[in-house]
Amino acid sequence: METLTVHAPSPSTNLPSYGNGAFSLSAPHVPGAGPLLVQVVYSFFQSPNMCLQALTQLEDYIKKHGASNPLTLQIISTNIGYFCNADRNLVLHPGISVYDAYHFAKPAPSQYDYRSMNMKQMSGNVTTPIVALAHYLWGNGAERSVNIANIGLKISPMKINQIKDIIKSGVVGTFPVSTKFTHATGDYNVITGAYLGNITLKTEGTLTISANGSWTYNGVVRSYDDKYDFNASTHRGIIGESLTRLGAMFSGKEYQILLPGEIHIKESGKR
Repeated sequence: METLTVHAPSPSTNLPSYGNGAFSLSAPHVPGAGPLLVQVVYSFFQSPNMCLQALTQLEDYIKKHGASNPLTLQIISTNIGYFCNADRNLVLHPGISVYDAYHFAKPAPSQYDYRSMNMKQMSGNVTTPIVALAHYLWGNGAERSVNIANIGLKISPMKINQIKDIIKSGVVGTFPVSTKFTHATGDYNVITGAYLGNITLKTEGTLTISANGSWTYNGVVRSYDDKYDFNASTHRGIIGESLTRLGAMFSGKEYQILLPGEIHIKESGKR
């Protein structure tokens, strides 16, 4: 059986005249206007629901019109381009809201050109899962990065085997720690889990245990690079699975995501 390979065109300024094909993202309905409406809309754009809604719209459109239809391909590239543009703004203008990044006027989202405007760095915000897909489709395998401080890691020393084993062994004193461990980001962060999933980390620090059993760990965590692909997985979550279905429809190249930087962890407890 012959396999059909579909290449989605990258977002560019050469768009057809049907209104650019951008879907409208809809926050939960709030009667009337005023501060409450603004709060709801801004909160929606900061939430994973914004990313999931966009992916659902894309999947629904493809089901109705087919993955190889030229109009479908342009609509896919246009909507992904809006997210690339927003993520770019989040990187270039730290501290702005996702809503403002998505609606930034200069350049207008409809003028986003992946070939000239794509960035190595990703923001780590709710826009990033779709941007990670864009790099798979059009990035030609070039490595990307997201700062480890921006991916919302939650690390407990008691979930790190070497630290847990020392604490439970009954010893007392101060112990240097240097160990690698696997961490499932999708267990608590649907956005990070969608494009990183399980990652390999390394912690270095000092564990101090007192005679009464109280302990304190003070250290840093760094990450090894992660490969972005669509291999079989059980830890991607609802957004990650939607990305997997979309990625399977089109040709792309897997690539490395670098996670530069470090985060500090300090926790105390009693065995």
